[in-house]
Amino acid sequence: MFGADGPPDKQSSFFLMVKGRPDGELLSARVKFIFTTPEMRARMTKEAARMLALLAEKTRWGDLADHARDINALKPFSLDAFGLRVKFSNEFSGPGRYNLVVSRDGALTDAEKRTRRFFDRTVYLPLPADLTDKTAAADNSETKPEP
Repeated sequence: MFGADGPPDKQSSFFLMVKGRPDGELLSARVKFIFTTPEMRARMTKEAARMLALLAEKTRWGDLADHARDINALKPFSLDAFGLRVKFSNEFSGPGRYNLVVSRDGALTDAEKRTRRFFDRTVYLPLPADLTDKTAAADNSETKPEP
């Protein structure tokens, strides 16, 4: 809660929910914010833009970061590309209420599934066990190999 003075229906709030799988796969993220004063507008839009930029950085979905300024300006947008759907919009239920939703664009295509399997070395083109052990040992070693 931001600016928790006054009755609950007059308080500004910021909500972030991220859904994923135990293996770390991101399924969706949602930011909802409500600002009740002009001062809180700047704070809320800054936080929502920061969340979008952070999500872009962590997921390496660089196109997302380009829309942070749209959030700061409260300019609704929709992006549907590369298997990703992003929508920033205001709620019809009242002023100062906005949603940012980021999700995968439905089921993966066969080509996307093949690409994902290709880069999953446990499924497709796995490394030989002896090489996997050496790679893991090298990753855990703090000594650098000599040139």
